[in-house]
Amino acid sequence: MKEKLLLPLFILLSTSLFGQYKLKDGFTLDDPILTDSTSTVMITVRYSENATKVPLFASGYYANILFYDFNENVSEPLFKKDVFIDEFPQKHDNQYFSRRSEVNQHLFSTSQWLFYFVKDIDINDRRVSHTKVPSVLYVSDRKGKNLKALTSSNEHAVKINIFEDQGFALIKMLRDQNGDGKYDRNDMDYYYLRLDIKTLELQPAVHVVY
Repeated sequence: MKEKLLLPLFILLSTSLFGQYKLKDGFTLDDPILTDSTSTVMITVRYSENATKVPLFASGYYANILFYDFNENVSEPLFKKDVFIDEFPQKHDNQYFSRRSEVNQHLFSTSQWLFYFVKDIDINDRRVSHTKVPSVLYVSDRKGKNLKALTSSNEHAVKINIFEDQGFALIKMLRDQNGDGKYDRNDMDYYYLRLDIKTLELQPAVHVVY
């Protein structure tokens, strides 16, 4: 009798946790990370080395992120379709992190926002090079809501340095200087955007060509 009950229960829990997101073969789930102590954890969906029919570089990226509301027992994927999200840093580095609390570790984050570097690539195109598609910096609140792109889709967002106590962040950007359709070591046209981390307004900061 117990065996008969376990399968429906598992299906119910899986449906509740994943919502409208279907985990594909060869993808894996990382451990949950608390992002809002009152309601929310995030679970990154990773391209594994066994994933097939995806670009060859995919194992270094997340496919999506599930935000799980543990009060309501429901979850929603961050993106409507799978993309390529840069992995979060695996150790504390004050160039990237706010140090207000432990929940900010392993994330590009502030006490209010989460930041993501995202490539929008057709996951069925195994031949595409990651250098041909720029990373766009996205932001959401800590519950995975209000997602929006902050930077242009025709320039490459390289990194973000967050200075939460001072109220701003600097986003390092790269242009395709030589016009070859790639964003790589042959392009040296960097500049910074200043981001007001309260209003999410962008301003030009420093432009460096070397």
